[in-house]
Amino acid sequence: MQTIAIIQISEVGSEIASTLQRELGAKTIQRTDVGKQWKKFDAFIFIGAMGICVRTIAPYIKDKHEDPAVVCVDSMGLNAISVLSGHIGGANDLAREVAACIGAREVITTQSDNAGLWALDTFSERFHWNIASDDDMNDCIFAFVNRQPTALLMEICDEGTDYLQRTLPRHVTLISDISQAEPEKHQLLIIVSPFVRQAPKGMLVLHFVPMVGTVGFGLAHHPADYATIYEQMTEALARQGVLPCARRYCTIDVKADEPFCSLLRDKHGKDVTFFSAEELAAVDVPHPSATVQKHVGTPSVSEAAAILGSNHGHLVVTKLKGPNWTAEAGSCLTVSASCLSRSLTATFIVTCKSPHDSSLIFMLGW
Repeated sequence: MQTIAIIQISEVGSEIASTLQRELGAKTIQRTDVGKQWKKFDAFIFIGAMGICVRTIAPYIKDKHEDPAVVCVDSMGLNAISVLSGHIGGANDLAREVAACIGAREVITTQSDNAGLWALDTFSERFHWNIASDDDMNDCIFAFVNRQPTALLMEICDEGTDYLQRTLPRHVTLISDISQAEPEKHQLLIIVSPFVRQAPKGMLVLHFVPMVGTVGFGLAHHPADYATIYEQMTEALARQGVLPCARRYCTIDVKADEPFCSLLRDKHGKDVTFFSAEELAAVDVPHPSATVQKHVGTPSVSEAAAILGSNHGHLVVTKLKGPNWTAEAGSCLTVSASCLSRSLTATFIVTCKSPHDSSLIFMLGW
């Protein structure tokens, strides 16, 4: 729940302050305490002149990724003005909520809102998309809200891409392949994809990575290098052109007490799901193993777990080899990653020999 502080600058605003305390569950603090409380509240509502509001918060402002939302209501309750952190901090939404509570007019000054355009800097939190591009977000926003020609490449389907397609602005052109992005035609390229994509030079690029992956893995008993396995998996998939996009990790239930599983949950914030040998054995896989069957009672752990965890996604890429990778060593670690989307299905299988003589197998599917 959002924590909100109210700063009542004069007695004239006491009725407004009481209403907002009651309706929003807010707490009243003194203006002199704003600096001490700056990091303790999600939002601040000033009731009084905006000049006083701005002078009060000015010493504490850092950037839109850290700053709380700030809204200013005039002492007569006529306007609720979004002052700071309109999108990421939520001041625009709070201004609307405050206006509804007291019968004021909301005042929103961000160009994308007033133009009815996408608020690009909210997509990461709104749709749970990571960002994989290096170009400055503000440069991308500036080009977009000024309606510079924009190309949009979407290689999965989820709630976010449904929204983009439904609300596509006129200056945005849908493309189906990165080769269709042309600097001569487009100033900005927006990508929604779990894959590495090389955009042509001369364009601003904003690459969102949807968290649509499910990783299935098998693991030897307490491997010595468990602390680095996650990084090994991520690097191995990156070399195959797959960005970090896994939301869930799945394996056989006899591995529930492995330190690596705890590490996935506690350090990396992943959902970890376990399947029984019987559940895994019921899944048809392209690479069943008699050795795995002998040891854990199912011919597949990583592939089967990937398929089950991704709601029966398909494994479509065979095992790969590289300079330090092998497909044949006895498995100390096997990992399958599967990813389910309504528009795309694919799975990658990768094997890699670690410095500790363990074998890694990864699968990633959509």
